[in-house]
Amino acid sequence: MPLGAVHYAFDSKTSLMRAVYAEDVETAAAVLGGALSLSGDPHEVLRCAMQRYAASLRTDPQAELVFQELGLMGVRDEELTALAAEAVVGFRTELARFLTQVAADAEHVWDAPVEVLAESLFGSLIGLAQNWLGTGDDALLDACLDDVALHLGRRLSPV
Repeated sequence: MPLGAVHYAFDSKTSLMRAVYAEDVETAAAVLGGALSLSGDPHEVLRCAMQRYAASLRTDPQAELVFQELGLMGVRDEELTALAAEAVVGFRTELARFLTQVAADAEHVWDAPVEVLAESLFGSLIGLAQNWLGTGDDALLDACLDDVALHLGRRLSPV
């Protein structure tokens, strides 16, 4: 893309990064949220969401790499620090919405505050994605995401 086109669409590095972060949060929410269409067992919904996440990584690993690099850039660049923090909060909020909906649809409750569970899930997803980008080990990624879904599902109990 010509540099002029970027400057035409965005008046600053911050506005460009805000748009990129917002797109990343929206995409992640759509990937996980697609599993909510399943009815029934919340464990299956969680497992499906993790499988959808793995599929999105495999579909476009370069996008994940760029988003991970931009996240770190935002932490290092004083001009973007607040924006990086805003993006993390956005991810956590979307994950909390997803987890809240999983529990509500199944008429279950979580055994911990949903914000804590969302932060733990976010850390797991980012770390597993980074490890997969480095190794390309699909079997290990799938096994780990199944484990995340299993452990998270055990934190639910009927109302």
